[in-house]
Amino acid sequence: MNTEISMERLRRANPVATRDTGDPALFATIVGDPGDRRLARRPSMIHRRKGAQRLAIAAAVLAFGAGAAWAAADGALELFSANPQGRDAGPASVWNQDVVPASVARAAMLTIPQYGTVRFWYAEARQGGWCGAVQLRDGSWAATKGSESGGTAPGCYPTREQVNGNDPVYVINGFDYYDVEVDARERGGSFWRVYYGVVSPELRAARVVDAISGARAHVFRGTAFALAIPDADPDRAVPAPHYATHLVAYDAAGRIVADEHPGDR
Repeated sequence: MNTEISMERLRRANPVATRDTGDPALFATIVGDPGDRRLARRPSMIHRRKGAQRLAIAAAVLAFGAGAAWAAADGALELFSANPQGRDAGPASVWNQDVVPASVARAAMLTIPQYGTVRFWYAEARQGGWCGAVQLRDGSWAATKGSESGGTAPGCYPTREQVNGNDPVYVINGFDYYDVEVDARERGGSFWRVYYGVVSPELRAARVVDAISGARAHVFRGTAFALAIPDADPDRAVPAPHYATHLVAYDAAGRIVADEHPGDR
């Protein structure tokens, strides 16, 4: 704002008649000098305040995002802590596994045609096992009471090695997994089985492929995976030696590190 406009505004605000100073040179000197710099707001302060505001907004956004993510994980944590699959296991049972809270994570998201998105939640167990659950499109948990999906109850499971102990029940092939059902036939889709589980961590797997259907999945944290595979005839029993799946795990270099049925490739 220039001096002439400033003086005009002052005159309007104070309508007392202007008195001749008697010294035009002195008057010009007074109104022509620059103002006191201490009265002006420093641009650097403005920038600093705007920068602080941006940081505060960013911090609030991050806090909200982290809070929302933890709220979602907290649902899985509560489920794993309740451990529905091991509800009837005694304190000394190998099926009595306890979740490691800090390890709870959403390991995979799978889109089922004509149904929606399902989510695989994974965690480690203190006793050396692992935890898994499939969350359906409405937020409920597959294979729990009142769920629209059947299959293996969610919770924390022992590894196959732990179950075997001194009595071999399982064939040790690098995989531990279970499955739940997703039925989209009423919506014009198909019947699906969602296989979720782990590959032994020491194998450092990067992806898992089902050699029968061609379905493939990224391996989360080098161990957890989930695959959705359609089942054209879910009521049909699969006779031996045929299999519903043939899982093969590969490392980052493309080498096979685990094979569910090594003699059938």
